[in-house]
Amino acid sequence: MVLTIVLSSCGIEEIGGDGQKDSLPPVWNNPSSGSKPDNARNMVYYTGFEYPDGYDWKADPEKGNVKCSLIVYADKVPMMKVPVGDSYHVSSDPDMHRIIDGHLYTDFPVSGETVIKKDGVELFRFIGEESLTGMIVKGKDVYTLGQNRSGDGFAFRKNGDVILKKERGHVFDRLQQVGDSLYFAYAEQIDSEQQKIERYYHVTNGRVTQVAVRDDVKKVWDIMMHNGQVCCLAALTGVSDPVVIAGDALYMINIPSLSTILNLRLFDSGKSLCAEGTVFLMGVAPISLVWSEFKLIHAFQLATVHYIDTSDGGISCITLPMSGEQVSQIYKGGSVYDLPQGYVPMGKVPLAISDGIVYSVLSSSSGEYPLIWKEGQIDTLKINGFLSSVVVCKASV
Repeated sequence: MVLTIVLSSCGIEEIGGDGQKDSLPPVWNNPSSGSKPDNARNMVYYTGFEYPDGYDWKADPEKGNVKCSLIVYADKVPMMKVPVGDSYHVSSDPDMHRIIDGHLYTDFPVSGETVIKKDGVELFRFIGEESLTGMIVKGKDVYTLGQNRSGDGFAFRKNGDVILKKERGHVFDRLQQVGDSLYFAYAEQIDSEQQKIERYYHVTNGRVTQVAVRDDVKKVWDIMMHNGQVCCLAALTGVSDPVVIAGDALYMINIPSLSTILNLRLFDSGKSLCAEGTVFLMGVAPISLVWSEFKLIHAFQLATVHYIDTSDGGISCITLPMSGEQVSQIYKGGSVYDLPQGYVPMGKVPLAISDGIVYSVLSSSSGEYPLIWKEGQIDTLKINGFLSSVVVCKASV
């Protein structure tokens, strides 16, 4: 294991919270770096939150009011710093920002609205406080899929304008892009005289189609598009194992006998349809399972699969331990790597892979400096705070 120290953030362009473009310095130009990012090659972007020295960011007693910054690093060089807080409409929640094409997009609910920013500058806002389950940028257009924070209902939007809105229903947790088309699925509960039942729908570019399910389907865990076909991960009456229904085809996903399914979801490796989930085995602690082409490839004890990356056509994932005695692990192509004790992934995207190299960001359960993991090499980032995401993409222009 190689341990190096990365310099703490300094000389960073700070983005103001007033949303005035004319008053902002160049977003991706760190004056101390002396050069601009090379947008001809892939860069590794990291995001993290930095708090004042000595502040307990784990407890975060002054959340929303403490002086805090969201920092973007390109190849571990600090490139942008955005102030965080209620008055800036930028949250310290690690799930409320993402890097897309080298730019930082944030969302923030305030006074019955949701504010969307790009690189610290407001792009648009819309009526309704939504928790975003997906964001896709196509050219100058920003598409969002958001579940109502108040509970039932969701909206699919383009630049804040409604494409599809439902007052009832919940979305399956993905907004999918295949070619030029955008897909997602949702379920809507229907009250019948005998019982409450769910109906399922698939949406293509805002056009809704009801998903026809078999009469013996008692639960649908997930729905996604794969190879031009709508696929359902479901439980059937009288069948102990979950199944994947793809058109007229049915594929069994084997789980340990006498186990109870806690959660299941589908994902696409680019080559095949895959699944992951957590089950509780009678008399044994929960285990998380990963299947590729409906065959079990790995089981994680006392851990949940936190994130999966399939961008290289393979399967790489990182786990979140269920107890402090366990460690997070990275799975890559059949190999498993133990991560340092007391460090866990935070945020929705704590792992990325490029050219066969896995990158991950880890944060301390006890408030120590966060770590960057690269194929077994560990760097320490000297900030009082945590790292929230890592993304590999072309440099922003």
